[in-house]
Formats: sequence, structure tokens, C-alpha cells
Amino acid sequence: MQLVARPKKRCALACRQDRSGPGVALLFVLTTVAILTAIALDFTYSARVNFELAVESRDSLRARSLAMSAMSFARLLLHFQYQLDQVSNAAGQGLGGLMQTVQAAGGGSGLDSLMQMAQSAGIDPTMVQSVMQGAIGGMGTGGAMPSIRLWEALPGGKLDSGTLLAGFMAAEPLPGSKAYQKAQEAFADAQVGPDDKGKPVQANFGDFGGDFGAQITDEDQKINVQRLQYSLGGGPQATFLQLHAMMDPRKYDFIFNEPDANGDQVSRNDTIVAIKDFIDPDQQQSQLDPTVLEAPTALAQNLFITGTGDENAPYLRYDPPYKAKNAKLDTLGELHMVYGVNDAFMQAFGDRLTVYPDVNGTLDINTDDPKQLLTDIRTAAANPLDPLLEDPMRLKLIMQQIELVKRFPFIGISVPTFVAILEGNGIVVKPEIKLNSAQNVYLGDKSTTFRIVATGSVKSGARTIKRTLTAVVRYDSGLGQLLYWHES
Repeated sequence: MQLVARPKKRCALACRQDRSGPGVALLFVLTTVAILTAIALDFTYSARVNFELAVESRDSLRARSLAMSAMSFARLLLHFQYQLDQVSNAAGQGLGGLMQTVQAAGGGSGLDSLMQMAQSAGIDPTMVQSVMQGAIGGMGTGGAMPSIRLWEALPGGKLDSGTLLAGFMAAEPLPGSKAYQKAQEAFADAQVGPDDKGKPVQANFGDFGGDFGAQITDEDQKINVQRLQYSLGGGPQATFLQLHAMMDPRKYDFIFNEPDANGDQVSRNDTIVAIKDFIDPDQQQSQLDPTVLEAPTALAQNLFITGTGDENAPYLRYDPPYKAKNAKLDTLGELHMVYGVNDAFMQAFGDRLTVYPDVNGTLDINTDDPKQLLTDIRTAAANPLDPLLEDPMRLKLIMQQIELVKRFPFIGISVPTFVAILEGNGIVVKPEIKLNSAQNVYLGDKSTTFRIVATGSVKSGARTIKRTLTAVVRYDSGLGQLLYWHES
């Protein structure tokens, strides 16, 4: 008989290894799936982020292109303005008669209300009537040519896509042509619905929709602080007086009578001197000659004289210390570095200051800012302490007379008209302005430097991408000299 050997028993370790085999495979599979899922999610997320960035970059480029279009249209408009100014004398013939006709047709109620206001303020109403008739009738004659301001003739004072599309339709192509059909579609897109009043006009530009606009403002209506040093003739003194006329109202005393964040308490005169020292080429501290402001020939003398101190002393105390620039300011923001010019100062006066116009230019009186108009009135007054300048009713009456003379918002007033209104209300005007309205160093009625804020926006789904371009341009025979550029 043959005996069969009994199979050997496997050790416990081998049994345990066999039983754990499927678990290891499952663990390996789960780990692999988890890793692949993480990789897939990361790839999907990265792809989505890159896609959104690409879309935003595309829409940002489109928005910037629309803003550049608005900027180009605005500079083209200023080119036409330059050409118009060259022939303004011929273009304005008969404007005085036109203004009289408009006054007779639609200005009666305005004049009546002015006369009633004058009577309530204790002013002879017949004087107001005489002033207004003389001011309006004198427009366009005797060298008092008012300026025609094309940028203010735009609807809402703004150049936008809706205005341009409507303008293009004025020269529409032949009916039935493809160009005609496209123009009709673009014009329909630009129409403002009953619920869209005051909203940007969305129009189609190729395969995307968007809008653009440009706002043009006059930099010559602001006080150019560069004139404190670099202007010829009586420019520094004229600028000094303009700055004082702007800062003198008592409501601004807190700016100069209280310490600022740096612990500095700087008077009005010292602030003006500090601005002059910051931009002049020397290192010496300046001071005011007290005899100049009282001299009858002040404009022919030097308002600032050289002192004995170091103009950099205030700045060396700061952390970190720095020195005065001793050159022209490139941007208005550099004023923040001047001793005495703090946040409160810029908040109160920053929108009425500039550094860009011609240093030998004058302050344009054609402003819609009531605060700046008050500065113009105080600048023109022979006596800055005239009690009439503190009479709110009289000042309001003067402003309303100026507004009534400007029956058309795009037609400015001339310096002689401005002088006539002030004198008609009892304010004695500086003889330099009255006798030489065209060449005085204080006030003018023409502008050459403008700020353009152009915007472009593109709507993509629920998201709107907007780009803003800001430029300061001094116009010439071309598209203007670019003085400042900023993108945001």
C-alpha cells in the first residue's frame, strides 16, 4: 500500500499575505483615483482661471480701444475748436444782435426775476436792467468777442457713443445699401429707451457690445501755481492774488490755523511762498516784499525777495527726509509734497489748481464752478477788502446776471462783458483789467489747455469691464500737444 503524504500546512504569515492581497489592490486603485481626481480638478480650475483671465484681458483690450476712440474724437473736436478760435472774429459777426434777439424772445422772465432780486437786496432794479442790456448788446462788438466753446455744445456736455452714432446717421449712405443697413442697425442699438435715461448707450462694435464717452474740461479755468515762479511780467503777483482770493474766505481758516498730521501750522502767505520755493531753481528761502503789494506799479516789481533761510529745512525734518524739487511740477499730485499743503488743503482747493497751462496764460472766466467764479470776481476787484464782496445777495445777483448773459451754454462771455457786470453792481475793477482786457495778466476768456477723461466699457454676460484714460492736451494745429497721460 502506498501512502500519500499529507500536504504541508502553510504558515500563518503566508495565509495573512494571501488574504491581504485584494485590499492592497483596492487601496492602490483608490489612491490612484484620488490623485487623478485632484489632478483633474486642478487642471479644470487652472483652465477656468486662464479662460476667465483671457476673457477679461480681451474685454479690457476692447474697453481700452473704445476709450482710445473717445480720446481721439475728443482731440479731434479740440482741433476744430483751435480752427474756430483762429477765425473767431469772423465767426462772431452779428452775435451781439443774435443775443439781443434771444434775450427779447426768451430772456424776459430771467431779467424780471433779477430785477426783483435786486430790489429785495436794496439795489436799484433799473441799474440791473441797464447792466444786462449793455452787456448783451455789447457782445461781439468792440473787441468783446465771446468764445464759442464746442465741447460745451455737446448733449450733456459729454462726447459719447450715442451722440456720435446719431451724428453719423446725419450723413447716412444710400437707402438699400449694406452700409445703410448697418448704419440703421447701429443707430437702433444706440437709441435710449424709456428705462435707459441717464444710462450709457450700449451699441454693437463688431461682435461685441459696449459704450464709450469723453468729458472735456478747461484747465485754464484753474489757477496755475507754476506762474508763481516761471511767468513773465506781473504773472507771479497776479497768481499770488488769485490764490489769496481763493483761500481768503473765513470758512477755510481751520486749514491754516490748526496743525496738520505732520504737526505743521502754516499761514496762507507762508503756504504760497512754500509753493514758490518748491519749484524755483535756488536753495534759498523766499519771502514777500511787503512794499510791493501796496505799490502802484506792483506788476513791474518782484513780489518775492531772497531770504536768509534754507528752503529745504522743513522737509529735512520729515521721515524720510527729502528736498524741494527746484523745477516745474510734472503733475498736480506733487503739490502734496509742499510744506503747508496737506490733505485738507487739497480737498478744499485741489480741483481749482493746475500745473499744465501756459505759464504766461491767464485765468479763464468762463467757468461753471461757483467757487471758482467767486475767485474770478475777487481777482478782478481793485479792493480785495471791498465790503460788497462779502454781500452774499450781491454776489448771487452777479452770478445770475452772468448766467443770463450766457443764454447759450456753449458761448462764453468776454472780459469786457464780465467787467461791465461787476462795475454795474458797484464793484470797482482793477484798471489793468478794465483798460487792457486783451493783454492783462489776470483774467482772460479763451482757453488752450484741456483735460480729457475718456472711458470705454464692454459688457460680457453679467460682468462689465471699464477702462479710463486721462490726458491733458494743449491744442495746436494738429491733435494737440500731450502734457499728461494716465490709464486706470
